[in-house]
Amino acid sequence: MPSGFDREAHLYDCRRGPAGPGEVEALLRVFEKRTRLLDVGGGTGRFAFPLTGAGKQVTLLDSSRGMLEQARAKNLPSLVKGDACHMPFKDKEFEGTLFVLLLHLVGDWVQAVNEIGRVTDGPVTAVVTSREPELRHIYCQTRSDLGFATGKLDTGVAHLMSILSPKYQEVISQARPTVNATKVFEGFEPSASAPSGVHALATKRIEERFGKTTLEVVETVSVVSWSSETFRDFHLTELSGAPFSGG
Repeated sequence: MPSGFDREAHLYDCRRGPAGPGEVEALLRVFEKRTRLLDVGGGTGRFAFPLTGAGKQVTLLDSSRGMLEQARAKNLPSLVKGDACHMPFKDKEFEGTLFVLLLHLVGDWVQAVNEIGRVTDGPVTAVVTSREPELRHIYCQTRSDLGFATGKLDTGVAHLMSILSPKYQEVISQARPTVNATKVFEGFEPSASAPSGVHALATKRIEERFGKTTLEVVETVSVVSWSSETFRDFHLTELSGAPFSGG
């Protein structure tokens, strides 16, 4: 059965836009002396494409056939259909690994972290967009309070950074967009996975807290990096005392 990403793959690049030049330049600084790279959950190749154009040998892994078809249309040379939790690669096969918009989608995210560390001998790097207020945290907390926790790392890399401090962090850009919280909540999860009324309840919490549902957020885009050893050796016991709302 096609996944949501399969069905929406042809629209993905239009909605997300290309990788920003500042993001790509920062990635090239991190991977300066590294050539063989892995892009985990790389989708349509938004980052693999410019990195390949800059002379890197990028292998893109994704579980969505539709997203890989879009990446293939960009003539990317190395595309692999696979699961981030069980990757078909040798230990330390890559000199660096990139992941973007991945961890909040993976149920067994700890296994994915360990797998990324296993196949990498070099920096593990992510592009992260953090927001204040963090609407996804409010939404996921509402779900959890209703007994329908997502069982995932709710805010992805931003949340991981509170558990594992990055070795390197570079702020690329900062903006203050105005967003409609109701529309944001409706875009987070398929209706089948969300309990009845969760979007309305999350919206109500925003209104109670801020007095309105349309508000300005501070949006920061950063490139962060860890050592592969940090990812290989990560265990759930390291979550003790950390702010964690996922499963």
